Amino acid sequence: MLDDPHQSVAVTRCPSPAHAAAYCAALEELTLARDAAAHDFARVQRGEASPWAHYAQHFLEPYQHTPRLEPLEVIFSKPDPADLVRQLYSPATTTATVSNAPAASVSATADSGRRQPRIGPHIDVDGVTHTAGKRKTSSATLDLVPGSGQMTVNGLPIASYFRDPGFRQHALQPLVLTGSEAKYDIAVRVRGGGLSGQAQAVRTAVARALCVQQPSLASQLEEYTRWDGRLVERKKPGRAKARRGFTWVKR
Repeated sequence: MLDDPHQSVAVTRCPSPAHAAAYCAALEELTLARDAAAHDFARVQRGEASPWAHYAQHFLEPYQHTPRLEPLEVIFSKPDPADLVRQLYSPATTTATVSNAPAASVSATADSGRRQPRIGPHIDVDGVTHTAGKRKTSSATLDLVPGSGQMTVNGLPIASYFRDPGFRQHALQPLVLTGSEAKYDIAVRVRGGGLSGQAQAVRTAVARALCVQQPSLASQLEEYTRWDGRLVERKKPGRAKARRGFTWVKR
C-alpha cells in the first residue's frame, strides 16, 4: 500500500475461495491503515471503542458552534408561519391598524368572532407545559415546569383552595399514581362550577400535562386524560325534578 492516498494501488486477486475471509480482512486493514479516522470508526464497529468517546474525539469540537435543532415538542408547538402571514395581511387586521380607536375595537370584535385554531397540550419555547381540563361547568388551565412539587390554584396553595381532602385527592390523583408529586411545579387557574367539578377539571389538566412531559404515561393515565362530558340532566316542565314526578294525591 502506498503512502500517498491519492494514488491508485494495484490489488492482487484472491487466490482461492477458501482464502476469501482472510483476503477481505487483509484488504480492510490495508484500506484503514491510510486513514486514521476510518481505523477509529472500525474499532467502534467491532466494539473495541465506545461510540461516545469516538464522537467526543472526532465530532464534538469541530461541530461545537453549529446551530442545533430544538426539541420536537417545541418545534410542533410553534404557530404555523402561513397562519401568521394570513393574519398579518387579513383585511380586518389592516383596518384595525390604520383606523381610529372605535373602528379598531369593532374590527377586533369582528375578528375575534371568527373561529380561531385550537392549541392543544404543548410545551412552549420556555419549557412550560400548557394544558387545559373541563368537568361539568368548570374549566382549568395549567402551567407545569420541572421543580420541587409546589402547586397553586388561583394563586393559593392547593391545601388552602381545596380544603376538603377528597377534592385534593381528585386533583392530585395523576401525580400520586405516577409518583411525580415532587417532580414538577404547577400553577392552575380554575373558574366556574363548584369545588368538586373544579378538582376534577384540574385532574384532567394535570394528567394531560404529565403525558406531554412523559409520553410513556399515556396508557397509564388514559382514564384521566379523557374529558368527562356528563352533565346533570335538566329539570322538565310538569316534573318535580329531571324525571321524578309530583306525588299523586287522591283527594
